[in-house]
Order: sequence, then C-alpha cells, then structure tokens
Amino acid sequence: MRRGRGGGFGLFLLGGEIFRVGVNTIRPVTLLTIFLMVFCYLQPNWRYNRFSWPRLDEVCISVESTVYRNQWKRLLFSAVFHADDMHLYYNMVSFLWKSRQLERKFGSNFYAFLLIALTIATHAMYIGISILLAEYYSYEYAYHCAVGFSGVIFALKVILDSFTPNATSNVMGIFYLPIRYASWFELILISILVPNASFVGHLSGILVGVFSIWLYKTCIRRRNYYFGRSDRLGNGEEDLELRRIRAERLNQERDNERKRIDKLEKEMIEQAKQRSLEDVRNLLPDPVIRDNPPSQENKTFIDPDKELNSEIAEREAMRAARLAKFQK
Repeated sequence: MRRGRGGGFGLFLLGGEIFRVGVNTIRPVTLLTIFLMVFCYLQPNWRYNRFSWPRLDEVCISVESTVYRNQWKRLLFSAVFHADDMHLYYNMVSFLWKSRQLERKFGSNFYAFLLIALTIATHAMYIGISILLAEYYSYEYAYHCAVGFSGVIFALKVILDSFTPNATSNVMGIFYLPIRYASWFELILISILVPNASFVGHLSGILVGVFSIWLYKTCIRRRNYYFGRSDRLGNGEEDLELRRIRAERLNQERDNERKRIDKLEKEMIEQAKQRSLEDVRNLLPDPVIRDNPPSQENKTFIDPDKELNSEIAEREAMRAARLAKFQK
C-alpha cells in the first residue's frame, strides 16, 4: 500500500513554517525528529544489503500485525510514517510548537528519551485498547491499522498543558475552555471533522500523557522530600505541597539544632557551676580554733567554749551566705 502523495503542498507549507520560526531557534532533537519524518515520507528508492524501503502496510500498527504476527518493531516504526503530505504537515506543525517548549524545559538528552518512551507507550496503549474493543465491541478493531505521530503529539500536549493548569484556551474565538480539558475537546472535535482519524490512537496518547504527568510529579515530589530540592511543576497545588514539605523539613531541622544547642548550653553551665563552687570552697578560710583560752585579766568572766562555738557558727554562716549568693 503506497501513500497518496498529493501535490507536495504540505511539504511546502511545512518548510515555510520552519523558516518562519527560524531554524536556529529550534532545538536539535525537535529539528532532527522533523527531518526524520520528512525523510521517511519521501521514501527514497534505494536498496542496501537486501533492505528496501517499507510500505505503509508493512509498518502500520494493529493488533493483527503486532500481536498475532509478533512484529513488535511496529510500536516504534509506525510513528515515523504518514499517510500523505497534509497529514505530515499538520502533525509536524503541531509537534514543532509543543516540542520547542518541552525540549527547552527538559533538556535535549532527556527529551529524546521522553519521545522514544512516549512513542512506545502510546502504541502499546493503542494495542491494549484495540484488544479490549475487539473483545467486547467489534472484532474489526483488531485489524484497524494506523500510522503517524499524532498519538505522541497528544501525549506531548497533555504534558505541556499540565505546566499551566489554570490557563484557558480560546476555542475558535467562540468560547474559553480550561486548558486541562483542551486535549479531550480536541479529541472529540477531530473525530467529528476528520472521520478517518484514529480515535483510539489519539485517546491512547492522552492517557499516556496523563500517566506520564502523574509519574513525573511523583518522582519530583519524592526527590524534593529526600533531597530538599525545588522544581517548578506548573501545578499550583503541587507547588504548594512541595513548599509545605520543604518548610516542615526545615522547621524540624531547626528544632533539632535548637535542642542540641540548649543541651550544650546547660552542660556548659553545669560544668561552670561545679568549677566555681569548688573554687569558692577553696577560697573560703577554715574556721580558726584557738588553743589558748583568753586571759583572766578582765574582771568579767568569759566562757572560752561559748566564744569558740560562736566564732565557728559565724564562720559557717558566712560560708553558707557566700555559697547561696553564688548559686543565685
């Protein structure tokens, strides 16, 4: 099955759009992906080591070709082929607008990995949904064969919209729709306007995009919790939760540090008190005990034992007063 090439008008429009945006402003992964799609569409007529360029029916994805005939390579190859030039043009223009923003945010290396993962996951989801529809609705879904990058583009759209969840989208200048529902509205609208479009393929891309966002936010939340790092996820509620978790961890660390300092201060005060009490005791004079009784020259009789006891009591009172004053 060969594609209807049309007049090549779609390729002309795509080239004009790329030069309008500016080739130097497009990130490498995005640019290489577009060139790969165009190259696969042009189907160069060459053979190498018994390899010839495949036809659409040899790369399109379906339950019958992938599962029954065990041709799992179609999970990846079916995304880079398109039915005609306008199909290629619409997909690549939409991909160019979304991919420029996402590659700038994630970086080229991670974004290349993300594209491959989304491609395989979207087509695996397409196979799973088709098996369910063939089992419970109509067996014809097992033989529906699809090509194109639109399922992955829907996944990218869901991921991109998740960074601005509170924004709205202007639908044909008629009404505004919350951007979180824009992908679902576009899914229904394309199915009505373009009956030949793969509804299951687009739905698979949306579901994979939703799952990717959940997985990404879960990983970021755990990374921030364990490593105290902050990242903009685009979701206001998610940002508040990350800030709350980080604030709790900082408060806990401050409380622990404050308790440790208080404990050290108490130990230092106790040690200082012990050293000071010993120094005071060493400085206080010992009570003097007179060996010789007072002279009996005075007419008044003085009891030596009573005088000695009084002096000892006075010395002890002075010592107790000094210790009490220091302890205060």
